Amino acid sequence: MEIVYFTKYNTTGASSRLRSFQYFPYLRNVGYILHHSFLISDIQLQRKYRGKKFNYLVILFSLISRIYKLLSLDKGIIVVIEKELFPWFPYSFEKIFLSKLNYILDYDDAIFHNYDSHSSCIIKFLLANKHKHLIRFSSLVMLGNNYLFNYASKYNDNCVLIPTVVNLNHYTIRNHGNPEVIKIVWIGSPSTLFYLKSIKSVFTKLSDKFDFTLRVIGISSLEIKNVNIECLPWSEDTEASNIANCSIGIMPLHNTCWELGKCGYKLIQYMACSLPVVASRVGANVSIIDDSKNGFLVGSSIEWFDRLAQLLTSRSMRKTLGTNGRIKVEKQFCIQKTHITYVKNINNLEI
Repeated sequence: MEIVYFTKYNTTGASSRLRSFQYFPYLRNVGYILHHSFLISDIQLQRKYRGKKFNYLVILFSLISRIYKLLSLDKGIIVVIEKELFPWFPYSFEKIFLSKLNYILDYDDAIFHNYDSHSSCIIKFLLANKHKHLIRFSSLVMLGNNYLFNYASKYNDNCVLIPTVVNLNHYTIRNHGNPEVIKIVWIGSPSTLFYLKSIKSVFTKLSDKFDFTLRVIGISSLEIKNVNIECLPWSEDTEASNIANCSIGIMPLHNTCWELGKCGYKLIQYMACSLPVVASRVGANVSIIDDSKNGFLVGSSIEWFDRLAQLLTSRSMRKTLGTNGRIKVEKQFCIQKTHITYVKNINNLEI
């Protein structure tokens, strides 16, 4: 049986790598023949991360190539679509290519809010209901968190919750018994740096009382008054080890409908390395963190300061919460567990 994946990115893009490519070995092991077509290349994604715009001629070529690929598909092939085939095109256009296909949708963020919450009345008129229609006529919808699941299940009965997860083989457990140079870690991209900047004052205040380093992975430079900051480039080969030799993981978020669709992947990465975590009390973070057991949920600058201060002060607390976090990842948030559900649901489409 053949499956064709239409992903947004190639392997450098986190959503495509973790939601699609990570499952390819398990699907091949049970006999599937896999193909994939990405919309945005690694080169284009790197342009974005450097603050440049996409080359829209290249994107146009990718769209045309995607159309050609869709027209060449046999009716019996399973198609897996990351969110949508053609961003900013109406459902009526996608329907031309999907009406005779057995397709699966995969969501790891609330992409539908790009349209139904847009400031333009024209965009809302043309696109607000696009994802409702895509979901309604899909054979299966895979969702990364409860907010996305609740949205999709209004329009399709065949929905499954599959969180965005780590491969445990790539994540080593931190030894909290070793002498520590305490490091608070945040991993992200230039497009999400504003979340970290939203708690800059917390780090400045902490630096008056505690000796720590703020490690920022995926950002080339950042300055916060009186705070020792270490910026490291992101790479798939080094991200896990660069997290593992830190002490505390953080995930600040804003509280809007967009953040409700986020799947909390960086929290899972921290916890996989046995780091205690502190995160905004928003969206999927609430289901990942068991407050005061494997980390802390916070809702204000005061709470950010207090919880980080507790962890900076107590090695035993860091160890206990970190150990509990790793246990939870082993039970719920690793591909060693989720691939079973993933493959099973795809297999069921053939019945």
